[in-house]
Amino acid sequence: MPAFTALGADEPLGKLDGPRGRYDLQGYVTWYEEIEHRGGGQFLVLLLDGDEVAGLCDGGWDARFPDRVFQALTAVARPWRKRGVAKALKARMLRLVRDVRPEARLMTTSNAAANAPMLSINGRLGFVRFKEVVTYQTGRDGLAAWLAAPSP
Repeated sequence: MPAFTALGADEPLGKLDGPRGRYDLQGYVTWYEEIEHRGGGQFLVLLLDGDEVAGLCDGGWDARFPDRVFQALTAVARPWRKRGVAKALKARMLRLVRDVRPEARLMTTSNAAANAPMLSINGRLGFVRFKEVVTYQTGRDGLAAWLAAPSP
């Protein structure tokens, strides 16, 4: 789990400032319990360099929505970047989904606008923009100034 957390923490998010996601074993245990209860599964493709996780592509399938798969994180350790590893991991995930879940016709994923390499990979693999979600952020000082300003 620390390797997953480290890879996720190195994902380009632009100017967004906040805590990064943390992977922990209990989170997976809880997720697997949910999967067992409602039906579904995980797709996980790993690239190992000895005992180290050099890259991963993680996704999930939910039996309530049998025609779709959500692809969560694709991440590659810095020494392995610029070698086509992320594209290969994601392509392997797509093949795995096709083989294991032939009823799945749609895969969704999300990207920060600042993550140009992953946006490029997704485009080359056939992903198209469906909807845009924007995260707004302010600091304590900005919020205090807004609250102190007179109402219009």
